[in-house]
Amino acid sequence: MTLNFIKGILSYSKTELNLKACLRGGQSFRWFISDHDQNEFTGVIRGKIFTFKQMEESIEYTVHYNQQITKNIGNIDQELKDYFHLNENLADLYSNWSQKDEKFRLRIEQYGYVLNGIRVLRLDPVENLFSFICSSNNNIKRITQMVNNMCSHFGDLIGTLNDKNYYTFPSIDRLCHKDVEDKLRKLNFGYRAKFIHQAALYIKNNFDEQWLFSLRQKITMKQ
Repeated sequence: MTLNFIKGILSYSKTELNLKACLRGGQSFRWFISDHDQNEFTGVIRGKIFTFKQMEESIEYTVHYNQQITKNIGNIDQELKDYFHLNENLADLYSNWSQKDEKFRLRIEQYGYVLNGIRVLRLDPVENLFSFICSSNNNIKRITQMVNNMCSHFGDLIGTLNDKNYYTFPSIDRLCHKDVEDKLRKLNFGYRAKFIHQAALYIKNNFDEQWLFSLRQKITMKQ
């Protein structure tokens, strides 16, 4: 299977976007650190395989995509700005929070090399919901295994990169199939197998997949 690819650069320093803290900190469970470079990360965003390399003042990226899955590649820089919430100025936010919270200020002063550059990922709502169900009474290592098992058994193969297969996250429709709960139990999902299948059925029967995306537009707190 032939994958097309695009290369690019995000002009954000490590203090503005810390890849390890964002991608390996328990927000998403589909990112892997390269065996030969601890600053290189590969994972899937919205059906495309991304490889990021953290530099001090920028981030190099390569995106591989399967044209049968991704018909229109779109604006990758804009997609990444959305995914990493790069429209938010972290320096301004940290300064504001430091003025209002003494403990926050002290932690930034002491552990800024770890805490700087942490952003909330804008995950696909379907992936976010079912990863959250997997996280119940669990740890990052096992959640990662479960989420990737769910993708490899119920998602579509995007392609192979460096001898590793990458898959799309399964759709709501696929997770509604009758075989899902039994297969998940055999994959050691335990009681979560039933919750995953029932959640998919509930959304399909009462809403649709786009309903999850619409929740992003809901106001959750007063300004």
